[in-house]
Amino acid sequence: ELDYGSSNIVDEFGDTWDQVGEITHTLYPDGVSLSEPNEYAKFHITQWMIGKIVRYANSGSIDSIHDAGVYAFILESIVTKEQG
Repeated sequence: ELDYGSSNIVDEFGDTWDQVGEITHTLYPDGVSLSEPNEYAKFHITQWMIGKIVRYANSGSIDSIHDAGVYAFILESIVTKEQG
């Protein structure tokens, strides 16, 4: 079990990484094909958003839901740039 000093991350947020893996598999059952830098960036930000939403669901951490909102705006910025 992971322990980071006085805060045990599993107790605080649950097994976020396992849950994110399960959710990602559900969203992308055929896997993910990425080739362009912007595709990697969008996938990366999406993963952060999923992780933050899972953390919120597990802990009620308002910081996590705020972070998810910030990542949503970052993703919007990437998509907007692509659309010209």
